[in-house]
Amino acid sequence: MDTPNDFFESDLTNCNYLYKLKSVVTFCALGVLLTGCQSFNSGVSFKPQVLRLSKPVKIEISGTKGMHDRVDFQSKSFTQVFQSGDLIKESLERVNFTVESKLKHVDSKVGLYTFKMETTEKEGTLDLNGMGYPELGQSFDLVLDRNAKVKRAGLYKKESLFFIPPVSLPEKAVGVGDTWMMKHKWVGESGVPLIVELVSVLKGFYECNVSERCAEIEISGDVFVNPILKTDLKIKSEISGRLLIHVETGSLVWADVRNNEEFNDGKVTVKILSCTESVLTDPVAKRWLWRNSPECDPKELAPKGIPGV
Repeated sequence: MDTPNDFFESDLTNCNYLYKLKSVVTFCALGVLLTGCQSFNSGVSFKPQVLRLSKPVKIEISGTKGMHDRVDFQSKSFTQVFQSGDLIKESLERVNFTVESKLKHVDSKVGLYTFKMETTEKEGTLDLNGMGYPELGQSFDLVLDRNAKVKRAGLYKKESLFFIPPVSLPEKAVGVGDTWMMKHKWVGESGVPLIVELVSVLKGFYECNVSERCAEIEISGDVFVNPILKTDLKIKSEISGRLLIHVETGSLVWADVRNNEEFNDGKVTVKILSCTESVLTDPVAKRWLWRNSPECDPKELAPKGIPGV
């Protein structure tokens, strides 16, 4: 049987490990792994309306049966492989895809929401399952509680990356400047146990359509190997990004998430810069006017604000 180090030694050189170990911030995908450029393609001349709320607000999953969302994604990864300090491989990979969700069932007594998740469009060859999304033509039921904790994800095992919460929501009502923490453990496809620790900061509230509210959330964190595994592999995986969450439903309106990753097994070093932007495109009434479609550059830093600001 191959040891973890055997796996890393073989896969680091051909980069197949990329989606076996990738930190995969689904905080934007299934609701959410997770990335826009600094300029935004809207053509709207006015700016978003900032809301000054007098008391903390509870942000949680909610909705009625039949509610649906359509979210467009773009994900790019820039990879460099070094051996003995020399660059031996460099590549840029891209995938554009669309995920549609429909709220199938609401159990209001226990606060559970069952969504049918389906990828309906895809352009590119990157493995969406390895990123925490349904593959093209694939669908499964995703059951979330009010705080976006995953209770069931199709037939996937509880220790899989599909059980990473699609978005990190606070346990209590929050106001501008409040922070909260999320920590989640899972096992990668290679059998490597991983941990993600994510800090969220509420940056502000904005008007979303008439009488509705969106929350701007800044995220940062790290992914690392669970200390229970003894390995010489060194991993650095830093997460940064910004989300726009619909307060009334907890659904994602826009998100920009970037990863800065480095893997080193003592012989080969792999550096990866990746970005994923997601844009809600349907229903039209919930769209963010200041961003029409996703487009990101993994070599750029995460934006300092939401589109239009």
